[in-house]
Order: sequence, then structure tokens, then C-alpha cells
Amino acid sequence: MKSRKVNVYVFGAGASVHLEAPVTKDFVYKGFSLYRDAKKHGIYEIKDDRPFRLTAQLIDRLYGTNLEKLINDPLPDNYLTSINYLSSINIEELLSFVDLGRRGGEKWLPFKEFQRALYEFIFTTLEQSTIWKRAGSGADRRRNCYDKLIDYVMPIDEVNCMISFNYDLFLDKAAVINNHRIVGNYHLPFKHIENFPSYEDRLTHGWKEKDIHLLKLHGSLNWGYCPHCKKVSLAFYRRYKSIFKKRCPECKNQLEPILVPPTYFKDFPEPLANVWKVAEDYLKRADRLIIIGYSFPDIDIEAKWLFKRAICKNTNKPSLTIVNPDQNIKEKIVNFFGNFINQNVTWRNNFEEYIDP
Repeated sequence: MKSRKVNVYVFGAGASVHLEAPVTKDFVYKGFSLYRDAKKHGIYEIKDDRPFRLTAQLIDRLYGTNLEKLINDPLPDNYLTSINYLSSINIEELLSFVDLGRRGGEKWLPFKEFQRALYEFIFTTLEQSTIWKRAGSGADRRRNCYDKLIDYVMPIDEVNCMISFNYDLFLDKAAVINNHRIVGNYHLPFKHIENFPSYEDRLTHGWKEKDIHLLKLHGSLNWGYCPHCKKVSLAFYRRYKSIFKKRCPECKNQLEPILVPPTYFKDFPEPLANVWKVAEDYLKRADRLIIIGYSFPDIDIEAKWLFKRAICKNTNKPSLTIVNPDQNIKEKIVNFFGNFINQNVTWRNNFEEYIDP
């Protein structure tokens, strides 16, 4: 029997740009722009602004700015001009700083408090800026690029693995709302599941051959982790921020979100380690690599090492497709993989062009 081809799709922040998700470099500016619109125009709903105020304090302490003072009254018309400098502050760098300060037991700043505030800042910004939208027009006007990828582009009879570095749920939803009746397997040992009947069905009756492997290496907005009993919970269709209000059904301790910062040395919950192992296994067997909106940032050295060691062990010389408008990023990725890939590389400028070439 002929073995099935293995396709590995890799998603970074650029994959969700067509749905107005903020890219990494603009994330902080986008968050405080939403905050301003919520206070001035009531366009967005932000019930608790404490995470924004604490995030502003963190930025002031690390960069010597006066952001907290500005956001106390973000009503003047020149507010957005005044916070333009936020475009130079990287959200992943902030995550890494508070993670390193907390793990190192440093006391000069309340790093644990700042970390929680930063998580909530991320949740709220994503929640408000990525309201579930569908792009396009005509007969497919209700299908965005994630939907179309799974419905029309992905070879359903082959093995399909989706490696995502995004916290948002666009890919997750597309993996459930599709024409093929398939489900995305997170490869996590969930102890409790809410509002996700198709996932519960797979756990009860077994996974199907055509189901995809949905590996979110940096965590997800719909995962909760109990640091006391080490259990993981899944709450698919709940509002993102509800995880901060949930308690572990086992021991009643408060759940924590699973958001892994792209630090040089990662400190993630033990169950997530298996997800990284599964990702490495599929990368070692990949026949095709499709990288959408991911640039292999230098700060995320553990992710780069995962890909490097896996591809070095892959004897298939996988084909490579890069979906990114930046020629320099394309060359960086090709050079990163070296001669372990097929040198006939396909390049597309954006997700839409890849779906509808």
C-alpha cells in the first residue's frame, strides 16, 4: 500500500492579516488604539481597563515613556499621533521580558502581575480586532482563507499537519466548520471540554484518518491550564477572556492561559511538550512545507531549532512554498533550510494569492 504524502503548513501572524489581526510589530499600537476607540467612541467593549493601565506601566518602566499618563485621558484627537512610538515596541519582546523577570525571581518590578496583565491585554486586543469575519465575495463570500484552505486547497486524502504560532482561533474554527466533516487534533490530554461536541466525539469514538493535526506551539486562547493539578481544559466557543474567570473543576484553583512567549528558552506547561514532539515528527516526514506569514524570528531560537533538527533528519527533500510579501524573508527562509529542501521554491505574496493563484 502506497504511503500517504505528508503536508505541513506553518502559520505565523501574517496569515491572519486578511482578517485584520494585528501583526507582531503593530500589536501594542493596535491594542492602545482600540482602547482609545473604546473610551472615546464606544466602538469596542472593554469592561476592565486595568490590564491596559498595567501594560502601560510596564512599557513606561522598561522604555521610559509616559504612556500611562496618556491613556488616562485618550480623548484628544492627537492621541494616536502621541503613541506612534508604540510601533517600535514588540509584543513578543515584552512577553519575553516579563517571562524572564518572573522566572528569574527578580523583584524590582512585579513581573507576575505584569505578566497576567499582558496576557489579558493580548486576549482583549485579539478579541476586539479579530471578530469572526469571513472574507471574499460572490458564492464564497462567507469563506475566509483558512476556510478555503481546508475546504478546497488542502489534499484531503493526504496527511495534513497544521503548525501554528498564533493564539487566535481562525484556523481552529476552520478546522471544525468545513465541508469534509473533519476535526483538528490538538494532541493535548484535555481533562475537561466545554462546548466542543465534535472534539468530545473524537475522544470517545477515535480519530479519523482524514482529521488534521492542529499543533499550536505557542498556546491558544481557548486553552486553560491548572498549575496545581497539571490538567488542561478546552473551552472552544467561549469568549476569550473567560479563561481568567474559570476555576479547575478538579481542585478549584484558578486556571491560567497557555500563551508561550518566544523567549530563547521556553518555559511551557508540561502537556505542551508533547505537541512540540508531534510537530517534530511530522516535520521529519514532510513531503511538502507551506509557510504562511511566518518569518522564523531570531528571538524564537527554540522554534528555529525544532525546524532545523527535524528537517536535517528528513530524507524526503520536501518541496517548499513561502507565502510572504517580503523578498528578504523569502531568502532568509530558503537559506535557513539550506540543501535539505527541494530548491525549486514556490513563492506567493499573501494568503489570498496562495488560495486563489
